[in-house]
Amino acid sequence: MFSLQTIGLQFTTASEAGIISATAPIFTLILAFLFLKEKNTVWQLLSVLLSVGGVVYIMYMNGVGTISSETLKGDLFILLSVLSMSIYFVLARKATRHFNAMDITFFMTFVACVVFNVIAVARHAGSGTLPQFFVPFQHSEFLWSILYLGVLSSFLTSFLTNTALTVIPASRVSIFNNLSPVITVFAGILILGETLHGYHIIGGMMVLIGILGVNVLKKK
Repeated sequence: MFSLQTIGLQFTTASEAGIISATAPIFTLILAFLFLKEKNTVWQLLSVLLSVGGVVYIMYMNGVGTISSETLKGDLFILLSVLSMSIYFVLARKATRHFNAMDITFFMTFVACVVFNVIAVARHAGSGTLPQFFVPFQHSEFLWSILYLGVLSSFLTSFLTNTALTVIPASRVSIFNNLSPVITVFAGILILGETLHGYHIIGGMMVLIGILGVNVLKKK
């Protein structure tokens, strides 16, 4: 999922990537209905669309790049990452019926660590630069970065997501991802001094109302 996002962002803009990523709740809702038999009310479905619309509106107003063959290639990778995310939510939700959140998170992290390190070692070995594999570990900036990305951004985030999936449906967990671009926008305003526009407020309210609608207007 993260690899596909990284590749996609090399060819498309962050705004377009944000718009495509915002559709994750829709894919999750469909997959959860097909494979987990999760059902939602009409109001919840409308709330999902409202939340997605809020993210799309913010990203569109921020500016969408010119469409080209390279952009379309990037969009395809972002779309594949969205599908991967949706499949993860559904599979993790199913797995939580048999395993606890910590076991699932540990397995995910361990497998990812092994797979990507094997790939890195193989690539270095193939190009004859194996000693360079250890060079980054000599720099504190790299160590702090991988600690943050590995412990907080990956392990803790996955654990919290898996924990949430033990108690609420996958479709409702997925929609909280739409808070990410909203938080990013307002963090940029508060921390980086970026300008607050009216469309930020409108889009943010759409996202929040949509999330509240999905979680409050539950099927009786």
